[in-house]
Amino acid sequence: MSYSQAIKVARAKSGLSQERLAELAGCDRTTIWHLERGSRNPSVEMVAAIAFACGVTASSIHAAAEETEKRKGPMR
Repeated sequence: MSYSQAIKVARAKSGLSQERLAELAGCDRTTIWHLERGSRNPSVEMVAAIAFACGVTASSIHAAAEETEKRKGPMR
C-alpha cells in the first residue's frame, strides 16, 4: 500500500470526508486530494497531522505504505 492508499484507508476507516480531514489536519482539501491521488508525497509532518486527525498513529500509516514496497521487492 502506498502512502496515497494508506492515507485514504485511514480516512475512510475514521469516517472523515476529505474536507473534514483537511480541516482537522490544518491543510487544504486539495492537498488531501493530491495525497490520496498520489500526485504529491506527504511530509513527515503531514503524515503525523493526518494520522492524529484520523485517530491512528503516524507509524501505522508509514507501516502500511512500507508494506507495499517490501512486497514489490528490489528495484531492477
